[in-house]
Amino acid sequence: MSSWATRRLERPIATLPPLDAEHKPNLEFCLEEKASSAGTAISKISIHPQPASNGFLSLPTELLSQIMSHFAEIRDEHLMMSTYYIGSGSNSEDLLARFSTLRALSQLSNLSRHIFLPLLWERFQACLTPKPGWQWHSYIGHALERRCKGLLESMHLWPHVKVVTVTISEFKSSQVIPPFVQLLSKLPNVHTLEVLYVTTNIPSRRFFEYYFTGWSFPSIKKAVLPAYARDILRCCPNVKEITCNRDLGGSGELVDTLARIRCSKLEVIRGFTIGPVLLKRLSKTSPSLRCVRIDGRVFTRKNPTEDKLQLSAYSTLLSLREIEIECFDDNDLELSVKRAINVLRICAESKLATTNRHLQKNANSTSSAVVNYKSVDDRPRLVRVLRYTYKPVYGRTPSDFVPVKVEEFPVKTKSSS
Repeated sequence: MSSWATRRLERPIATLPPLDAEHKPNLEFCLEEKASSAGTAISKISIHPQPASNGFLSLPTELLSQIMSHFAEIRDEHLMMSTYYIGSGSNSEDLLARFSTLRALSQLSNLSRHIFLPLLWERFQACLTPKPGWQWHSYIGHALERRCKGLLESMHLWPHVKVVTVTISEFKSSQVIPPFVQLLSKLPNVHTLEVLYVTTNIPSRRFFEYYFTGWSFPSIKKAVLPAYARDILRCCPNVKEITCNRDLGGSGELVDTLARIRCSKLEVIRGFTIGPVLLKRLSKTSPSLRCVRIDGRVFTRKNPTEDKLQLSAYSTLLSLREIEIECFDDNDLELSVKRAINVLRICAESKLATTNRHLQKNANSTSSAVVNYKSVDDRPRLVRVLRYTYKPVYGRTPSDFVPVKVEEFPVKTKSSS
């Protein structure tokens, strides 16, 4: 497996806070069913806890971070599965172990709270149940409502939250969604929003329009969500990376939404089905788009044409630098790779020509100006093939969304030669 694959599959180790960092008194509240959202006050908390001289807490923060990184948690491959599989599956206890451990460690002492509380709240999640069962939608709905209301009353925890991972359904939506939307607008440092898709109680587009219209989440840079939740993106003006984990034939509407709301900072899109017409619209509204991922496992069945992946249409994205193609491990993609390489060359030449025209126009203002005919952006272009073990769509597990092999094909262009 390539070095890229290793970086993608390994989660970066979270950094623990230094002991001399500012520490605010905390009102911890329990997240179990019988817990109060306000919590219990912790008395006599010192502002600067003294470092431990021995024992577990005396270990270097780097070592503590390394230990915590070995706990299972929700990763990219889990986000591609349904809420029922993840939230009600037999593996949910493993995914809850890290959260339970951090919560226990954060309650040992003032020093342990100072060390582990930021890690505990780094991810706000409401998508897992403690045990399998058919009432997962009820449990998760109540959990999301309770946790949102509790966190809204604990402002000192807001800066710790970086990632929000939730399940949104129509279960008691009038009670659950308003506090969630309000909370999302309050978190100053949240940069990632992850929404697992559901197969029952699926919300309609009107649902999201009703609850999310008028709100703004400017700090969100990355979003993973199903196509039916596309209207949430209207609240994310600064989003740079979008992954669609469930299209159900609606990803074209998702791209249409992106074009309408003009995501000018968008750089990466994955999991989309995009036709030539929508690509032209997207090229005008998202000029910074540099990476697209195409699911060849689906396209080869839906579009049995000469250009099965419709790669030629991507030449309209002048800033495009990476084309990622997902396929099964035994698929022959030689022709597709050649087409993708040709597309990136066309993008590079068109981008260079456009840049040079602007430079020439500016140079005409003075006779002594020197025109630079090299591309402003000299970062390499490449085609990346991600190969997966074959399995039917309805029998896939999270491990089936982890590539078994990654191949990279650098693209040589005039500007790079």
